[in-house]
Amino acid sequence: MSYTSFGSLFNAALKKSYAYIQDQMVNWLPTRYLAAWMNVNQRDCSSYLTLASTNETKVAEICQAMPFDNLDQLYFFTLAPMDASVKATLLNQTKLTEDEYAKLYNSTDPESLGSRINSIYTLISLTHSCESPNLCTGTELTLKQFSSGSVTLTQPAELASNQFLGKVDKCLTKAWNSNLFSCPEYVNYAPDGFTMNSTTAGNLFDTSNGLNVDDASVATILTNAFMNKSQEEELNSTYQIDGFFTFFEGMRSMVQQYLLGGS
Repeated sequence: MSYTSFGSLFNAALKKSYAYIQDQMVNWLPTRYLAAWMNVNQRDCSSYLTLASTNETKVAEICQAMPFDNLDQLYFFTLAPMDASVKATLLNQTKLTEDEYAKLYNSTDPESLGSRINSIYTLISLTHSCESPNLCTGTELTLKQFSSGSVTLTQPAELASNQFLGKVDKCLTKAWNSNLFSCPEYVNYAPDGFTMNSTTAGNLFDTSNGLNVDDASVATILTNAFMNKSQEEELNSTYQIDGFFTFFEGMRSMVQQYLLGGS
């Protein structure tokens, strides 16, 4: 296989991995935490919708169609304050008025769904030691999961072992019973004894110097260096990694098992 061919596969594996993990961290991690909290504290859709609307029939219809113990439905309620398109979909599906929506997400009301969601983001940040105490960035969580699987390895004590948080495992797809066959994180393919933290992972994906490893041309250059066993010290320094070629060995395994499905 040519350097260019493997470089393209290297690039494709990293892009696929990062995009999948990022989607799960940004969209589904807060949804799962919220579902787990409601399960533990015996709250449901009507607990919050009745605070927003006095129309009992409307509330009943919404909660029957979009129960909060269904992650696919709870997703819309969780992400609506963060994503205008999700909000538009939620309003269309529920027929909530703007006034009702405002009451539902009124962060000055400690009993509102908006306040509860804010507390969930804070819990996630504290659990995973993010820079801000109130909100992890998608990049922070993605790099933590990619490099070590720490997000799905760590659960807050008050929600531990809840069905919505799944199993404790460094492989996201195993932890959350995904139908995706292979694990998306690099840590699951790393050679024995090789570890990476989120800072190192961030160096690999840093676009500021044009050397991000998920760029196709960069991946080809790195493949060339690896195959010829040249420039390792320079690469170690550039990416602040202890053993770049060892990292690359793990990438070969990731391409084979994750991208190509073991073929």
